[in-house]
Amino acid sequence: MKPLLIVVILFMLGKVSSAQSVYEVKISPSNADSSSLLIVMQGDGTGFIRSKKEFVSANNVAELSLQQFLPISNPDLPDDSLLYFKPTAPIRVSNGNSVLSKDLLLCFKTDGVGLPYPIGIITDSEILKKLNLDEIVPRIKIDLFTSVDDIDIKEPKPELFLKYFLPTDNFFVQLFKNNTKNITGQQQSTNLFLLIVANTNDKEIGVSAALDMNSYLNYFKQLTSFLGIKFTPIIISGAEYNKQNVINSINNKLTPTAQDIVIFYFTGHGFRLQRDNRRYPYIDLRPNMKSSYMTESLNMQNIYEMIVAKKARLNIVISDCCNTHVESTNATAATVPTTKNINLNWSFANCKELFLNPKPTSILVTSADADQKATSNDRLGGFFGYYFQTALNSHLNIFQKFPTWNAVLASARKQTSYKASRTYCSKPYVKSNICYQVPIFTTK
Repeated sequence: MKPLLIVVILFMLGKVSSAQSVYEVKISPSNADSSSLLIVMQGDGTGFIRSKKEFVSANNVAELSLQQFLPISNPDLPDDSLLYFKPTAPIRVSNGNSVLSKDLLLCFKTDGVGLPYPIGIITDSEILKKLNLDEIVPRIKIDLFTSVDDIDIKEPKPELFLKYFLPTDNFFVQLFKNNTKNITGQQQSTNLFLLIVANTNDKEIGVSAALDMNSYLNYFKQLTSFLGIKFTPIIISGAEYNKQNVINSINNKLTPTAQDIVIFYFTGHGFRLQRDNRRYPYIDLRPNMKSSYMTESLNMQNIYEMIVAKKARLNIVISDCCNTHVESTNATAATVPTTKNINLNWSFANCKELFLNPKPTSILVTSADADQKATSNDRLGGFFGYYFQTALNSHLNIFQKFPTWNAVLASARKQTSYKASRTYCSKPYVKSNICYQVPIFTTK
């Protein structure tokens, strides 16, 4: 694709926020045709582009799916704040011919707080080849957008989207339909218990754990408010962080009925014991380094069984920690750019399907398989904790059909593994020091 004038509408979806980010941008590389693009991105790194050639009177729309592309993150390289999206093969829709090419990368750059904004596209074949091969590219040539206009999407205008969609297309229908909140009195009495255990005082990962704690607290506070159900948060952190408080909270503060929800979320250090071949880790609950990890710890399988015994309708037990020998510590990765993870129009029906489904469901998930480290940094927090939220958001939004917990967990696993595999966890920056992390889960 070599456009003379590209109009791009960037639609960023994802972490809870009060507004969406939509941009109209223009670019004028040489020897190009005139065209317009609608770009829809989700917080999980996927999305699509639709184009419509402005000089063609007939419906001439083509679509490309998008997938986030990550060159291996290296803090010593220039422009490590760049974020890329790679189109896949063109898809022809309506009666038009494709005006899109997969031989490009869409580029975004993080601002001072790490949130991305669009800057341009890369079409240079040699640069694209080097990036795909993880070769160092000291100077990346980008066809920059000549203007970027922020568009208010709180009240989307149908005429804009009708340039790209038919009124009967699912995207258009979902965007403009009334998001009816149909909930029974019994469902309104549902209580979501959220027990967060966060090792915020730890010198190595305390900042990351605090990010995780606040993120999950705010997320489920907004979700329960959106659903119109009760919310009971229980936080164990700081001076209250110890094994006995965890046991007491599970035994005495988690008091669900048969229709309630229990979510347990741990962020901190985890480890394995040689004498225990269970796949899930022990969590380190020492209040200080003078205590013994042999006595001040609990296995996640045991915590899961304690919570399931409470007989809530939905149980989700999450540990975001290492799952390797006790001398190891969580891998602290370099800051990596990500798409905005903001909430664009949760579907009430999808929220009900996952959180108010009458079928009893119990989930046990940990961020790393046996003998693996968990990765985190001081901007995202734990990689798995972050990508679990982006996956959940993607399956709750109005454009998703038929969400399931297995699909949410599979997406979180895929994102976490990919992000970790494109990040160096320690120096020197050689292949053996690339992070390797595959979350595991069981559902029943």
